Amino acid sequence: MKKIINSKFNIDDFILYNGYTYKIIDILPALNSYKYVVRTTGDKSTWTNYVFFKKDEDYMSLQPNFKETFDLLTLKPYDKVLVRNIDIDEWHIDFFECIKIINTMPVFICMNHKVSQLIPYNEETKHLIGSKDLPPDFYINWQTTQ
Repeated sequence: MKKIINSKFNIDDFILYNGYTYKIIDILPALNSYKYVVRTTGDKSTWTNYVFFKKDEDYMSLQPNFKETFDLLTLKPYDKVLVRNIDIDEWHIDFFECIKIINTMPVFICMNHKVSQLIPYNEETKHLIGSKDLPPDFYINWQTTQ
């Protein structure tokens, strides 16, 4: 784990930002009017996200996320997944395609859906098809309302 000079975070730390977990891959020098530029990633093959902060207070308000969660980087095209947009929707089965960033938020693109909540289909999650239940904590990488 590489220490970043004058930073409260390290490379490979996970942070919670806008209800999503991101892995820090770099903190860049000041750019234009931005004091901090945090480069994060979800799926290195499809997107890199830049989070910009103009003030110390905004950057310092970032919180580390120490909860171990499912690594979305392990998903490959055509993997079976369960998808929905919000906690009150039912889970549907689909095939994973990629992750895109739209308006700074990750969107999971699948064969039949574009969604904000996605978990792998496996022995621990298959019982969720058609339900509105939360998956095990390990798979939650969004802010829940339940």
